[in-house]
Amino acid sequence: MSDDIVFHPISTCSMCPSLKLKRHYTADSFEMVFDWQCTMQSMRVIAVMEAYDPKPDIPEWCPLRHIKP
Repeated sequence: MSDDIVFHPISTCSMCPSLKLKRHYTADSFEMVFDWQCTMQSMRVIAVMEAYDPKPDIPEWCPLRHIKP
């Protein structure tokens, strides 16, 4: 059995298995806000992301950005 890891092309960070979402609580109890953290690079993708905000582009520093289908 091979130990190689196979990554599929992604178009947004939300498709990446390395994305970790952490709930960011605010004064408004109805607001759903998250911090997006990349566990592969130990870097923050976006500090505060509301549930209905448009998804951010894949950061330039992401190694998966360059994987072609």
